[in-house]
Amino acid sequence: MGWLRQLFSRRHIYADLSEEIRHHLDETVEALIHEGMNRKDAEHAAKKKFGNATLIEERSHELWQWRRLESFWADLKYGLRQLAKAPGFSVTVIITIALGIGANAAIFNLMRAVVFPTLSVPNAKEMYQLRSISTPNDAAWLYSGPAFDRLRSASIRQADIAAHTSVAECNVFSNGSSGIDTARMQLVSTNFFSTLEVLPTRGRFLLNSDSAPTGGAWHAVLRFGFWQQHFASDPAIIGKSLLINGAPVVIIGVAPKQFSGVIPGEVPDLWLPLEAQKDVRYAAPFDSLGYGSGVSLSAPYRHQEALFWLTLIARVPRGLESSAIAAWTHAFQPDLDLAARFAPEEKRAANKAVPFTLHPLAQSESVVFDRYSQPVTVLMMMVAAVLLIACINLANLQRSRLIAHTHEFGVRASLGAGRGRILQQLLVESGLLTFIGGVTAVIIAVITGPILLRWASPGAEPIPLDLNLSADVYSFIAALLALTFFAFAFIPSFAITRMDLASAARSHRTLTQSPSGAFSNILLSSQVALSLLLLALASMFARTLVNLNHVDTGFDRQHILTVRFAFHRAGYTQPRVRALATNT
Repeated sequence: MGWLRQLFSRRHIYADLSEEIRHHLDETVEALIHEGMNRKDAEHAAKKKFGNATLIEERSHELWQWRRLESFWADLKYGLRQLAKAPGFSVTVIITIALGIGANAAIFNLMRAVVFPTLSVPNAKEMYQLRSISTPNDAAWLYSGPAFDRLRSASIRQADIAAHTSVAECNVFSNGSSGIDTARMQLVSTNFFSTLEVLPTRGRFLLNSDSAPTGGAWHAVLRFGFWQQHFASDPAIIGKSLLINGAPVVIIGVAPKQFSGVIPGEVPDLWLPLEAQKDVRYAAPFDSLGYGSGVSLSAPYRHQEALFWLTLIARVPRGLESSAIAAWTHAFQPDLDLAARFAPEEKRAANKAVPFTLHPLAQSESVVFDRYSQPVTVLMMMVAAVLLIACINLANLQRSRLIAHTHEFGVRASLGAGRGRILQQLLVESGLLTFIGGVTAVIIAVITGPILLRWASPGAEPIPLDLNLSADVYSFIAALLALTFFAFAFIPSFAITRMDLASAARSHRTLTQSPSGAFSNILLSSQVALSLLLLALASMFARTLVNLNHVDTGFDRQHILTVRFAFHRAGYTQPRVRALATNT
């Protein structure tokens, strides 16, 4: 711990050294006076004999540890004083860095959630969506309940397969509520949560025994956020009853806070077993082999061979992909034969030999990728151009400020300060501004993310995406800060310190006419070119928006109300709906 004591007691050590030098000089002076010299001559002779006391102190300091740390600390204090003397420059740099990097971080975070979505489950890279043949009419990757049962039975060890449906709206009524609320439900296989390896916050998840109702009621799992909003985080929620589209349901568990399903952009409020489809009046996208295949929409979907409504997902550990695919493809052969029977003649042979393929689950099921990936990428390129222009502006501003202080640098160089020491002081000063701007940029990114998401959402509710800043976003911010620091701080500072600083003490004109003028011209040209490019792009985007808002659609778009009737959720059969439409 000696080094720690030396670090925090260095001032006392330096003071003791100065006191010892002064004591030695005083003793020498007294000895010379005792020999007959007067005090003035004795002091002069003692100093001449001892040497430059200040220089000796400085060299003694350099022999001790933490010299660079002390010089950094001195540069930091000096930089703070210098920035306080130029508040306009300091605030301009901080705001420019904060806005430029904050906007880039917010858009990058949004792009990460849209283009590269992730799942909040353990070992998410092991989760895949299974694809073999697509449905005959909609070309969707949906499969029947019996096909899922066969694949699950054929699953090899450590590679489990589960199923889920699309997210559908439902009516929820609970005791104590003032009316019927609308929620989003998803039907899942009873091994859905165990395959994802997530653990409940409260209660339990679905088990195989939940594939049938208990006492006439189905079991359901709530999303954490829905439990908070709809039930006020009721600690006694387990065992409470609900009505889902009129069907009795009992709550058995609450999902963890970070889990919001496996479809980025669509967040269910509750999960029910697949077998509850008919009772809870689940209706969502499906496909079938059509007439003659035995499909009946009034019967439960679960055991119909020719009705495709399930998305298949699997957890496949690394190294087991080939064996799992082989087992599933073999078990899927009856379904391939069935599809080939109803396929056109030219497609029958192709449908009989289609192996399963594995696709990363998060990217495969994202509903926002197709709609938002391209606009977000373009927006990312635009804010990157804004940051580049900001860096060039700051570089010009920094260079002008440094040129104004060249006489000071020349004086310091004449007094013995090396180029490296002057460069270090300038970089510490600029690094302080960059750090403050980076912290402010993080705050701006956190605030701007939800605003961007709400602005981009077509409906009243924002798109359900996780915009919490992750490690890769912080790494992105750190990389931008490093590039910004290099562009606006290091390059101008290095260019200034490479000039003839000694002559700057005599002539300010020497530096302004130095070869660094070419560097200034490059900065100015780049600034003008990029600004014109960004201005042109912004003008085109603005003109496009104006044109879209003034398209003549042939009717008055004001005061229009869209009404949608959910007859199925209310229990109306097709004959009753037709009768209602006829009477109306």
